[in-house]
Amino acid sequence: MAKSTGSLAESLAGKDCRRSTDHAYHQWSPRATWVAPLIRSFNKKYVGEDWAECLHDRARWSEAVSKIFDEELWNAHMLLKCG
Repeated sequence: MAKSTGSLAESLAGKDCRRSTDHAYHQWSPRATWVAPLIRSFNKKYVGEDWAECLHDRARWSEAVSKIFDEELWNAHMLLKCG
């Protein structure tokens, strides 16, 4: 197993896999249906109702995320982690 994992890592070395996986993801699920309902509410509150349509708008997301209070995000994280 380790040998095959190493071979995969070697074959991917230096390649931009992010672009490939982003493209593949958006091919089959452009609506981001995998996002937890609690995080969806954060997205709607801070990014806007159309958050799923602006996933690649870095400036908009950066501004939105900067407005989230640390405690609010931490509490959401703990709720999702601990159930």
